[in-house]
Amino acid sequence: MRKEKMLAQHYGIILSVIAALLLCTSCTGINQKQLDLDPIFAETQKMSDFISRQRTEFFQQKDAYIKTRNHNHLERMREMTELMRDELERAQYFQQNTRYYRKGMDYERWKSAEYTYTLCHTTLCEMMLVTGEMHMIYWDKEYAAALFTAVVTGFENETISACVDKAKSFLQEMEESGLYAASKKSEIQAIH
Repeated sequence: MRKEKMLAQHYGIILSVIAALLLCTSCTGINQKQLDLDPIFAETQKMSDFISRQRTEFFQQKDAYIKTRNHNHLERMREMTELMRDELERAQYFQQNTRYYRKGMDYERWKSAEYTYTLCHTTLCEMMLVTGEMHMIYWDKEYAAALFTAVVTGFENETISACVDKAKSFLQEMEESGLYAASKKSEIQAIH
């Protein structure tokens, strides 16, 4: 319940940012039709919509797994997490290849690309954390440890500190119960 409240707050902040961005757009003198015709702006908007749909489906898969314990749902969550990693690379490409200007179409492109990257980054971190938690509790402890480690090492310098802290606490919990040490040992054996 606490985690869901925290995640709801994150998305509440994102929605507030979207509203502010829309307000700024109306002040730049560019109308929505002009924005929709711009290929960069249109592509980042499609990406944002796709990320939001994936997040919704991801949590539906999680709820379905909790109800049915059908491992196909966990596998789908895993696939969606991997898909979001690919989407993050695309979002990062757009973010890095748009420039910040104070007004006009270039500014709108930059703003849209920046928002899409942030949304994708946050969603991926959240998906990795939830998938790891589900695997830690129900299925593949080694995969859970790998996901938590990836969250801690891959998102540590980012603004997603609550997810990183949660991943650290899961790793500590697994280590205290001996699960993390066992998963590390099997990883080393698999490498050799």
